[in-house]
Order: sequence, then C-alpha cells, then structure tokens
Amino acid sequence: MPLDLKQLSVFIEVADQASFSRAADILGMAQASVSARIASLEQAIGAKVFDRMGRRVELTRAGELLLGRARQMIALRDEMVDEMNDLLGLQRGEVLIGGSTAPGEYILPALLGRFHAVHPEVTVHLRIGDSDQTLAGIENGDLEIGVVGRRDTNGKLVARKTWTDRVVLVVRPDHPWVERTAPITAADLAGESWVLRERGSGTRTLAEKALKKVLRGGFEAVAGTTEFGSVTAVKEGVKAGLGVTLISQRTVDADVRSGTLEALSVEGLSIERHFYLVRDSRRELAPAAGALWTFILSEAGKEGSSLQEP
Repeated sequence: MPLDLKQLSVFIEVADQASFSRAADILGMAQASVSARIASLEQAIGAKVFDRMGRRVELTRAGELLLGRARQMIALRDEMVDEMNDLLGLQRGEVLIGGSTAPGEYILPALLGRFHAVHPEVTVHLRIGDSDQTLAGIENGDLEIGVVGRRDTNGKLVARKTWTDRVVLVVRPDHPWVERTAPITAADLAGESWVLRERGSGTRTLAEKALKKVLRGGFEAVAGTTEFGSVTAVKEGVKAGLGVTLISQRTVDADVRSGTLEALSVEGLSIERHFYLVRDSRRELAPAAGALWTFILSEAGKEGSSLQEP
C-alpha cells in the first residue's frame, strides 16, 4: 500500500501532540479516522510507528526515523506549492503602474513592450499623470509602482534612481535665438513669453527652482506664461508661437531630429534630473509587480549615463 501525504500529515500531528484525540481535534477529524490513517501508514511501511501508553502514545524507533523524513516531505510539498503559486501569480497577474508624463509617455511604453515579450501573460495597466498624482496613487494603494521625476519626501515610499534626464530650453526653429552666436542669458529669458506645464509636474518644479537661481522671481518675472496639462500641449504651444519653454530633453528628441523644435543652452542654467522607480514601503509587491520592478531596474541600468548636451 503506497504512502500519501495526508497520512504523513496526520502522523506528524499525532507525534507532536502525543495523543490521537488531541490530534483529531486540531485536524478537525474524528478520532476513528485518525486511527485509521495511522493504521494504514503502519501497514504501508510494515512497522508500528507508535506504542500506545494508556492515553499517551510514544514513537517507536521506526516512528522516530519516519518523523524526520515526514517533516522533510511536508516541507518540500509546502515549498513546491508556494513556488507554483508565485509562478501562476506572475503568469496570470496584473500590474498597476503609474508614470509621470516624461517617463510615462516616452520611456515606459517601449520598456513595457520588452517586458511583455518576457512575460506575455501579465497584463500591465499604465496610468499617466503628473508626479504628484502618481505618488499619491502609490501611497493610497491605487497604483503598485510608479516612475516619477522627483523623490517623495514623506518617508513612506521606497525610491530607486533609474534614468537620467536634462531639462532644456526649447524654441521654434525660426526663433532669433537659433541663429544667435552670443550666449542666451537670464535677461533674455525675462523678455520672453513662456509655455509651461501645470503646477505639480516634476519638470515644472525643477524648472522653477533652477530659473530662480539665474532670474530673480523666476517665472513670475517673465513677460507672460501659458500653462498646459501635458507635454504634447506644451510642445504644440511652442510650435504655435505662444512662447518658449523649459522641458525634458527626452520628450523633444524626436521633434529636434525632425526640425520642428530647437533645443538650446542657457548661460548659467543647467538642469539635470533623475527619474525614480517608486513603491510603497508598507505594502508587499504581488509577484507580477515584483517582476516588473526588477525588470525596470535592470533596463534602466543598461542605459548608462546622462544625455548629451543640446
């Protein structure tokens, strides 16, 4: 008669309790069923595993030998079940990821395509917002992970540095600054109208902070501003002649290559920043989200250092 894991589980419980009745109570079984399981086990191995000592039972020499092996077999079963649950959770899982505009629109789509090739059964939902919205979504549990343009300061979120970006001055191709040989200065910036992202954007926050170092009052000192809620709208505003902008270099690379926008340097103004992969330190990532977290860090590490100067 073959052994089965149920027999071994009952055997371990009886051995731990030194009692058939207490083991039956813990296992939620009738005592007669426990006795039948032990009898079947003894028949299968051809030896007694317990000596009945009144209300107590004691392991025989055969029982002592079997107990150690039985614990190993049950532990191996539990380990196998955990591994299969992790695998199935990854294969069939869903991930809710947020991205601030620059990484969400210009980095993550291609990266998620590569992730899909490795894990085709995982469904990824990408929600794009500004950095504030993405960080809030992670903190309140609406998002599992996110990629944003600034660190969170409340200590609840874990942040890992990923890609490097540079905020650059962008103008229309027919703007006088394009053909200019003299450096563009802070005084030049003050005389221009500006097209900006909304407040809460990581790019806007960095641009304001940097501009105040070279131009007293920052954007409040410029000729005028127009605000838009997306990178695409900002770029279209610049193309339409609404003004100039400070914007992520990654978001305008294709426009600069096509000749629809120009990226320029400003004397004394250098804005380099990093994107951060973020999760809530208080929550454990599901297998699929954990796999995507590891994949993003690996892909970011392959890219290397910062972008070239415009």
